[in-house]
Amino acid sequence: MEFQGGEPLLRFDLLQEAVRKAKELNEKVGKHIDYVLCSNLSILEDRHLDWCRTEGVIISTSLDGPEYLHNKNRPMGNGRPSHEIVTRNIRRAQEALGKHAVSALMTTTRESLLYPTEIVDEYLRMDMGSVFIRELNPYGFAVKSSTVLGYSSDEFFRFYKRVFDHIIQINRAGRTFSESFASIVLTKALTPWTVGFVDLQSPAGAGFGVCVYNHDGEVYVSDEARMLAETGDPTFRLGSVLEDSYEDIFFGEPMQTLAASACSEALPGCSDCAYQPYCGADPVRNYRTQGDPMGIRTGPGGFCRRNKQIIEYLMQLAHTADDDLTRILWAWICQEDVNTAKLPA
Repeated sequence: MEFQGGEPLLRFDLLQEAVRKAKELNEKVGKHIDYVLCSNLSILEDRHLDWCRTEGVIISTSLDGPEYLHNKNRPMGNGRPSHEIVTRNIRRAQEALGKHAVSALMTTTRESLLYPTEIVDEYLRMDMGSVFIRELNPYGFAVKSSTVLGYSSDEFFRFYKRVFDHIIQINRAGRTFSESFASIVLTKALTPWTVGFVDLQSPAGAGFGVCVYNHDGEVYVSDEARMLAETGDPTFRLGSVLEDSYEDIFFGEPMQTLAASACSEALPGCSDCAYQPYCGADPVRNYRTQGDPMGIRTGPGGFCRRNKQIIEYLMQLAHTADDDLTRILWAWICQEDVNTAKLPA
């Protein structure tokens, strides 16, 4: 269960009630549930950390890089220094919960393309074990700002390679630090293990592997679908917990529309692609960028081109890797220390 916002800590009472209720219900079914608090940490208090520690809630926040970049990407009102606030509170959370219980995500803007090594070095400075190099998604505020923040798939790929090269050198020097998207792709390609990453799933993660409950009881196939609805397009609204049954929500017309475009094995252009087993379907993105849940994956949305470029790059890298690099990549897959990891038999 992941609590998103806005800022979830503004209604800390509801967070507490949601976790309490979930644990109470789970006594009957015995599922393993991870609780994640997604917060910008701007109003983090000791009582929040005490509760997270007691209830086993982990924290996810946003860190776009060093001070000058993060502050530009994520300005706060009244001139507040967003980077200073988030890094100070990341440290507090790490001390209270342990480093394993605090993670951060970065979003790549046009400005970010200028600082591939500096972004990685900031994550190292903050004692993070990995960085997830994510492109800007075509939803919400990012759409309105795309002419200022956006870039092409080719520009993103060049940036990704520069980041990756820097990360490999860090690992060759003996510090374990991974790039998360690469770890996911390599795990899918080189092992039988599942990864649970909804953006690279078939059937699509949206609706099948994840759903979003909004504050008003509305249910969407994903957070991206919720953002579409916020701009006036409720195509992927599944229903309401206040009005509809479980069957109505998860077997109704919106889910049928999604399901028709959700399996990459059956999509033209995907079904015969060599990288299909390592990629996924994204009907919501196709709809947002092309007006059709199936769309043309090689079209203007960039999802196909970006994934092909990175997956091919990683496959070639793994194929031509020396023993040291092979050991590093397997350390990422197995979540081991690069200094003690062994080559697979």
